[in-house]
Amino acid sequence: MTSTETILRAVDMVPALPKTVDAMLNMGCERDCSSMELLGILGKDPVFSLKLLRLINSPFCSMEEDAASLQRAAVFVGTDTLRNVAIGLGAVGAFPVRSMTGLDPAEFWLHSLATGVCARLIAERQGASVEESSEFFLAGVLHDIGKLVHALFMGEEFGQVLKMAAEPGCALADAESEVLGTTHSETGFMLARKWGLPPLVAEAVRYHHVPSASTGSSVVVCVHAANEIVKRFAFGSAGDFEVQEFSPAIAERLGGSLAEVAEELGDLDHEVDQARIFIKLAEAGA
Repeated sequence: MTSTETILRAVDMVPALPKTVDAMLNMGCERDCSSMELLGILGKDPVFSLKLLRLINSPFCSMEEDAASLQRAAVFVGTDTLRNVAIGLGAVGAFPVRSMTGLDPAEFWLHSLATGVCARLIAERQGASVEESSEFFLAGVLHDIGKLVHALFMGEEFGQVLKMAAEPGCALADAESEVLGTTHSETGFMLARKWGLPPLVAEAVRYHHVPSASTGSSVVVCVHAANEIVKRFAFGSAGDFEVQEFSPAIAERLGGSLAEVAEELGDLDHEVDQARIFIKLAEAGA
């Protein structure tokens, strides 16, 4: 069984977030940041700003007209959306683009992206505004970051985990607990705290498999539901193949079973395809 010290060292080995993203997070996640503050930070990083503007003007944001600048983009999509998308780009880009033990990076990020898209759609179905739903997207994209820590820095042990999880009836988190003494949810939460990610995003990372242990936030509930829906429809793969049906409490909260909620979301293939540019731009060197 892996020691806590080993897990901590692995988390510490993950690269820091880009300075621009770190500065955004240091503005404070408990209050609304002003557009001027955010744009002031982005103005110091023209390369990252151009990447962000490309994303905002892509089908990902479904705007009726292109924004000529981030100032205009902030007006069109809102400051919170701009910040959450920027944090997501920086966080995904912090991980090296290389083969990881047992995980195919393209499949892993497709699963993560689809979970973010699905969480956003569920949130909007529950009444969240488009701008509010950007935090659900961010949490969905990052929900499995603990797996990357395990795959990159604890490869031999995580290889054992993945082999166990490939057997029918074995959830990956159960295999992690047996081999590592912890789960990707806890490791991901440690990384989320190290990076200073928004509290609700960190909570979703920690409790996306056990929403009943959380504060009951909508972000956790929607990410949990999205993760199960995405596994059911096999959008990518992150090493966990066991689909957990909604508990009665989750079904009541969301107004239906897993199958019913998934059906009401519409064409997920189309929505995910429109969002693929997010991962392309987030990758190092894009």
